[in-house]
Amino acid sequence: MARLPTPGGDNGDWGTILNDFLSRIHSNDGTLKPNSVGSTQIQDNAVTSSAIAPAAITTDAIAPNAVTVEALAPNTIDDTVIADGSITNALIADATIEETKLASAVQAKLNATAPVTSVATRTGDVTLDKADVGLGNVDNTSDATKNSAVATLVNKRVTKRVGTIASSSNPTINTDNYDVFKITALATGVASFTTNLTGTPTDEQQLVIVIKDNNTARALTWGASFQSSGVASLPTTTVIGKIHRVGLVYDTQVSRWVCIAADASGY
Repeated sequence: MARLPTPGGDNGDWGTILNDFLSRIHSNDGTLKPNSVGSTQIQDNAVTSSAIAPAAITTDAIAPNAVTVEALAPNTIDDTVIADGSITNALIADATIEETKLASAVQAKLNATAPVTSVATRTGDVTLDKADVGLGNVDNTSDATKNSAVATLVNKRVTKRVGTIASSSNPTINTDNYDVFKITALATGVASFTTNLTGTPTDEQQLVIVIKDNNTARALTWGASFQSSGVASLPTTTVIGKIHRVGLVYDTQVSRWVCIAADASGY
């Protein structure tokens, strides 16, 4: 068992005995070994800010539960004496940190903001609903559900989505984006309205294609995505300088845009 040398005795062994005693808590460089200081070694109010070197408090220097409320003097704890990451739950005894143990500046920061006494005029164990925070018209309906919902319009005008180009031999028409598509100065024959046709049309969706040439008659070829009906035929040419309107409805039974109205003569 380690002990101090005995005065008048231990002749020739003083150095060995003393080194053995000191080595119990000191490393060879004189610093304290990890977990050397426990709560039983610290007197009440013995730990003050002036007694602690800057950044001296580290996890290696303090035994688990060594810091107790009795050991800390008032106004002791501030950021100059505690190394980063050194204070952990294992090192602090339960109910150790009280406001009076904190440095005055820290106490002032904690008390700077008045405590919450009520929420949305309610006190006690508060439960809020959407109206309490100004969101009374908000629900949890998913975007997918909203997008598929059926809306009924009464006395409303639906503005058509209109696309316009001057001329193209293979017009690019996305039926997801347009209800009306206009060609205003066709300078070449249309090789196919089908080639650059895109979109995912729904059954009975309507599309109007408006065609005017550049004062020279132009041939019109529609392609496999279009067909005439029993009441209207797809026009095959323009009339010089005239505007032609072709009304189409998508039929999922044949997967084609069916011509239901066409102004072949133009206006």
